[in-house]
Amino acid sequence: MFGAASRMGTALSDQVLGEADLVLALGNSLNAVSTTRWRRELPEIVQVDVDPAMIGRYYSEITQGVVGDLGSFARDLVVATAGRAEDAKAGRAHWIATLDKARADWWQGSVVADTTADGPLSPADIVRTLREVAPENTLLIPDAGNPGVWSFLWEIQQPNSYIKPVGFGNMGFALPSAIAASLIDPERPVLALIGDGSLGMSLGEIETLARVGGNVCVIVFNDSSYGNIRQEQELHFNGRTTGVDFGRVDFGMAARAMGVHGEVVTRLAVLRERVAEAFAAGTPVVLDVPIDRDVNAWTFPSFAARKK
Repeated sequence: MFGAASRMGTALSDQVLGEADLVLALGNSLNAVSTTRWRRELPEIVQVDVDPAMIGRYYSEITQGVVGDLGSFARDLVVATAGRAEDAKAGRAHWIATLDKARADWWQGSVVADTTADGPLSPADIVRTLREVAPENTLLIPDAGNPGVWSFLWEIQQPNSYIKPVGFGNMGFALPSAIAASLIDPERPVLALIGDGSLGMSLGEIETLARVGGNVCVIVFNDSSYGNIRQEQELHFNGRTTGVDFGRVDFGMAARAMGVHGEVVTRLAVLRERVAEAFAAGTPVVLDVPIDRDVNAWTFPSFAARKK
């Protein structure tokens, strides 16, 4: 409801956690990713996990644990709190209203300002545009790194419609996962957000996509670099970088060479058209979108932690 909580989560989730009296961690190990490398201050925690070894592994001094199945726990919790939920909600009406406004303001902060933008595009504009044009039941699969961060601007409208690799930064995940998802449910539109660095690690799977087909649209965030690592280096080392840049690759041409329609798209309006056409046709496509290297995911207002 209030976005992801991670080392690069949303400013909104940071606000909610900062004001919380209790954290109910359901199947969350409270690892480095979800706790900003364990620097996040948390209130009391109730941690629920089917694996007892995960209970209290981190934040043990403030954690109470429940070992059990999440579905069973959630149903039992609803029963146990029946009749008290409305009273509790009424007592927090002002806080809930404040959060609702904060959420509306947060979404407004990344609205596309120029729908006719041309040239290297803002990743935020790309994701917001994709959400507008993609069918409601689209399965979104962002890859590791910056595509996963920018995917926080994708409004999830249905359950079981978002798959993201977390924990180990396993680059190259999105393309084979999109192919598998399409084979499982051929009628469902699948949208993969992949950085050019990650696609370089699974590029050969475009041939697999050509061979098996599927309603799969691949969007390549192309900044000729390992963008997430480069931007963190720029942030912490006064703009200096090492080992993160490489030459320009035309992934549209690479896709065509392996049998999938592909092209380079530099205009936001054309991106909208091509994605709509791809999903209407139900055939795979690879759209190589050059992105603005200066739009830094580490400092983008929607993700930056709020001032204390």
